[in-house]
Amino acid sequence: MTDNADRERNHIATRRHPDGDEAHHDLPPERLLTVMDVAHCLGISRDSVFALLRTGELKSLLIRKRARRITPAQLNEYLADLQQRQA
Repeated sequence: MTDNADRERNHIATRRHPDGDEAHHDLPPERLLTVMDVAHCLGISRDSVFALLRTGELKSLLIRKRARRITPAQLNEYLADLQQRQA
């Protein structure tokens, strides 16, 4: 059973941005994502997300000693860089 919170957490869609650019992967700007949220959004493992964080490819915020959060802007930046490298 999927509720609204699950749908929101699972939502990372390429939507047409108001300027017409589909490269933006919009998420609600106020939501901080966990490593597991990002792993699920990208379809990769938790360990793969930590590898991206270690190499600096994906930026994050350190909330507590062992609590990392990724902002939608940081995830969007990673996706835009990835898309640019593949172009």
